[in-house]
Amino acid sequence: MDDQQRLQETQATEEEVAEREVDAVAVEEIIYAGFWLRLLAFLLDSVALYSLNIILRLIAGQTIDSPSFGFLFLEFIYALVYYVGMTTAFGQTLGKMVFGIKVIRNVSHDNSVLGTMLYRELFGKFLSMITFGIGFLMIGWSRNHRGLHDLIADTSVIISVERGMNDERKSA
Repeated sequence: MDDQQRLQETQATEEEVAEREVDAVAVEEIIYAGFWLRLLAFLLDSVALYSLNIILRLIAGQTIDSPSFGFLFLEFIYALVYYVGMTTAFGQTLGKMVFGIKVIRNVSHDNSVLGTMLYRELFGKFLSMITFGIGFLMIGWSRNHRGLHDLIADTSVIISVERGMNDERKSA
């Protein structure tokens, strides 16, 4: 066999492996996180952020129940940085990590990019709120448990693969 034939066989083998990996991902069932699981993750994130707010208010000499407008704005900014930063970097916030769920982009099924997450968290969740929360409640009845903010940003929240593998290891 000459080098050209070996190279062609190696390339064909690599392509076959890549095709099998793509098929395995396509066959792998995506399990969408439902309303209650997502709500629990949100509540856990909210408790963590609110606890941090109280600590920072006390350190800054602000009143706990009525901080200044500037301080509220600062809290909004770091909450936005938390949600967008964590979801961009890891695909999940701490609350989502605890419950084994993560945000993916529907196009590529990978972790979300900064622009997508900023759009989802700012514009999408704002619209979900001003519809009297209906945008969030949609998670309970919509196909694939997507809220208005998910539909707008073309994202989904799924049960992460790591959680599924950990559950299988425990049962084995």
